[in-house]
Amino acid sequence: MSRWEVSGAYSPLKHVLVRGALGNRSAHGDSSYWRTRQYELTAGAYWAPRHWTLGVLGGYGRGLNEARYLNDGGPVTIFANPVQHQYEARFRRLFGEAYVVYDVSSRFSLGVACRSTRLYYTTLTDLGTPIDLRQLTRVEPMLLLRFGVGSLLQNAPPVQLQVSVGGSGTMGPGSRHPYDPDGSRRQLRYGRSYVAVGIGILPHRLAALWRQP
Repeated sequence: MSRWEVSGAYSPLKHVLVRGALGNRSAHGDSSYWRTRQYELTAGAYWAPRHWTLGVLGGYGRGLNEARYLNDGGPVTIFANPVQHQYEARFRRLFGEAYVVYDVSSRFSLGVACRSTRLYYTTLTDLGTPIDLRQLTRVEPMLLLRFGVGSLLQNAPPVQLQVSVGGSGTMGPGSRHPYDPDGSRRQLRYGRSYVAVGIGILPHRLAALWRQP
């Protein structure tokens, strides 16, 4: 619930999909905060054989991240002093993803997706000191559950509730860099996990409901 994202997808031609997304995370505080602003544009192809939806996408995005928090350097160390981090990063990214969704019934679907993202930092600092890291690759798998909501029209609910569980991890070693005594580079390589709840609205199905006598 600490971050929101709005996206829209459209199929201008059969088996062709375009998508745009805008995300934001705001947190105010003195000792710790996480702030994010980013957008992405995506295009790809999809196929929809009976009860299945399969797709591949590629895209481009840009963003700004800010974070301030205390970290003890990684593994639990009882006598170590906490280390202050304050990151500011501007980046662009290229990514590709693939997904498979199976319709168990007219109101329930489940699926998996995986994205590989290449980050290119244009600005990256910790406590105002530049970090010697220009590129980073992350792999992001996700499991999703989707529930249809609303009146059925030809077995097609116009609103969908989606619950997603996913993670993000880096490719390659995550050990401390020899010129990185406070672990600034290693912090950026840590894995992350998340749970997300989303609402999807299908305008063409809503319009069809309104046209019903």
